[in-house]
Amino acid sequence: MADLPQNDSAKCEGLIRDLHYKIAAMSDTAEKGKLLNELKTVACLGLDKELRKLLERKGLVMGALTLVLKYLTNLPELAQYLCREDSKQDLEDAGLENLKRRLTPELELLGRLTKANIDVTKDWVKRLCKRAPSLKVLPRLSLVELESC
Repeated sequence: MADLPQNDSAKCEGLIRDLHYKIAAMSDTAEKGKLLNELKTVACLGLDKELRKLLERKGLVMGALTLVLKYLTNLPELAQYLCREDSKQDLEDAGLENLKRRLTPELELLGRLTKANIDVTKDWVKRLCKRAPSLKVLPRLSLVELESC
């Protein structure tokens, strides 16, 4: 795990999944638990920088392994996944319910825009999502604030 690339999240993501598969196949439960905990601490290296910073700010870094295993390694993908109407059962099954509860207020608008096939890499989208991350905040913005995005 010490050999995971620090600056290449895409490569690291695949290596983390491979390590998880190998650890899960182990029979020694004590060693398996130790290695899984260690993998959880480094799994954030498989996330893009924006998502990693968000998880660190919210104290959810240990949830990074679940995100890597579900291929939810960048903000738009995670936002869209969390905002799906049919995701409740999936979230419970994957252990993502805490992440949804803590992150949805900041990712709701981004998820809806991604779902609507709007290019969320554009600067105006980033500014809008920063000012109104949730659908509850969006209607409260004045027209001037919306136009400045």
